[in-house]
Amino acid sequence: MLKKLLILGSFLLVTSCIGQADKEIPKLPDGAYKLEYVQITESGISSKEFRNQLKIYSNNRYMFAFMHPQIGVDAGAGLANWNNGVMTEIPLFNHNGSVNGFKFDVTIDQTNTGFTQSLVGLITEDGRSLDMIETWETASTGKSPYDGLWQRVISEEDSNSEISEIKMIGGGHFITMTRSEVENVIEKNFHFGNFKTMDNKQVVQKTFTSSDETQIGIEEILSVGLVKDGLILNSVSENGIEITSRYKKI
Repeated sequence: MLKKLLILGSFLLVTSCIGQADKEIPKLPDGAYKLEYVQITESGISSKEFRNQLKIYSNNRYMFAFMHPQIGVDAGAGLANWNNGVMTEIPLFNHNGSVNGFKFDVTIDQTNTGFTQSLVGLITEDGRSLDMIETWETASTGKSPYDGLWQRVISEEDSNSEISEIKMIGGGHFITMTRSEVENVIEKNFHFGNFKTMDNKQVVQKTFTSSDETQIGIEEILSVGLVKDGLILNSVSENGIEITSRYKKI
C-alpha cells in the first residue's frame, strides 16, 4: 500500500511540474510606458539612475527615446516579438540611422503598475558591458487606428538633404525621432508626448519631453488619414501654411 502511495505521489508531482512548465505567461499589453528608474551593474558595482524616458509597444513594434547623460539623444525602434515572458527586440533604427544585425532577448516580469525589464551583457557604443534592470510604469494602454511604427516619406523639396524621421504611436502617446544632415552638419532630435484621437479625424499631439527644449509644451491639432499601408498627417504652420507629412508602415 505504501509503495502505491509513493508511486501516486511521484506521478502527481511530475504532472504538476509539467503543468507549471507548460503554463503560458500572458503577453505584455500594447501601450505606452514611462521609466521609473534603471539599476545598472558594471564590474560588480551597481548604481540607480532616474531619467525621463518613454517606451511604446504596439503591433509587434517598439520605440524608446531619452537624453543620455554621455551621448545625448538616445532613441531606437524596431520589431518586438513576445515569447512566454521574453520580448525579442530587433532594432531597425536608432539615433544614428538604420541598423541591422542586432537582437536582444529582454526578460520581462509584469507588475501591478507596469513591468520590469532585464538586460544582461548589454554592450554600449564605447564597448562596455552592462547589466540593466529597468522598472517601468504603465502610462496608458489605450488604442487608436493609427497605432504602430511609421517612417516618413521624404518629399522632393527635401531631397537636397539627408533627412529621416521615425514615428511611433500607441497607448495614447507618440515618439518622434528625427535625423538630418545638411552640408555635413548632423542634427538629431526626439520628441514624445500625448496623442489624443478626436471624433472628427483629428488628433491633438502635445509634446511634453524633447531634446529640443523649444518644442516642450507645444500642442498641435493635426488632421489624420489612413491610406493603404500609409499615414497622412496635416498640420498648419504659424504663418498659416498647411504642411502634409506622409508615412509608410514599418
